[in-house]
Amino acid sequence: LHLSIRRQRQMCIRDSHKSRANYINENLEKNIAIKDLARDFGLNPNKLQAGFKFLFRLTVNEYIMQQRMLKASTLLKTTDHSLSQIAEAISISSKSYFSKSFKKHFGVLPSEYLNKK
Repeated sequence: LHLSIRRQRQMCIRDSHKSRANYINENLEKNIAIKDLARDFGLNPNKLQAGFKFLFRLTVNEYIMQQRMLKASTLLKTTDHSLSQIAEAISISSKSYFSKSFKKHFGVLPSEYLNKK
């Protein structure tokens, strides 16, 4: 019985953090701060971080950046937007920071990624 209750609790935590992840994925164009996200979901920022680390093996900020880079790669493949427009679409204000982050995530610059398209 104890294991069953513990398992149910873990599943509930996992599901609630997945809904938070969905919120992040749907709002990548916004500047998402951990304290605001925690407040909006009625959580302590440390609990939010711990849940993300447990579920995704990433901090909240790492998860947000990962999702932004995945969205950027999709936009690069499927649109004719400039790099500045794509950076803006994922709430990154600097084109150079976007390029640096993209290269860190994918191993190539966005312009090189475009040439492989």
